[in-house]
Amino acid sequence: MDVEPVVEVVGQSPAPEVEYRIIGDADDEPPESTTAAKNEDADDEDTDENAAIKRAKTLWKEQHPGETLKEQRRRLRSGEIDQLPWMTMLDEANLPMSTFGAKWPLAAVKGDQFIKTDRLPTEVYKYNGEEWILLDKNMSDVYAYNDNYIDFLIEKISQGEYDPELLNDAERAQIETRLRKGIA
Repeated sequence: MDVEPVVEVVGQSPAPEVEYRIIGDADDEPPESTTAAKNEDADDEDTDENAAIKRAKTLWKEQHPGETLKEQRRRLRSGEIDQLPWMTMLDEANLPMSTFGAKWPLAAVKGDQFIKTDRLPTEVYKYNGEEWILLDKNMSDVYAYNDNYIDFLIEKISQGEYDPELLNDAERAQIETRLRKGIA
């Protein structure tokens, strides 16, 4: 049996990437690296960004769907603008957010909550600055005040894709409130 010799690496290693550790099913894949670009606007300038900048770009892009990040970078290089427009959104991007979906967020800041919707029942996770931690949905109801999530549940229930028996009290109360008001 051949054994490779251990080679000592000398020098400074690059800064570590944020590592996500998922608590749950072993077959669930962790989120992709936070340095991986996931849209057509990505380029070399994105590799050293922190989570707040990535989130600021996402917020800006949601508010400006017809514009591209690449075009804004070109405008900055040509002197048309003094700074990238999403940099004015850093304060907002540093605030914890509550989101949901089947795929893990690419960028997270401490305090973020994420509702994993590809599980039955859905599961709530909170980012502690280093990893996503599974929360007991019955111990916190903050996530249930996300109107988009409640609308998602209403739609899935109406399509027969989610069993109402899997709802906890907070989800049930918010759904009832929205249906009574005729919002959904």
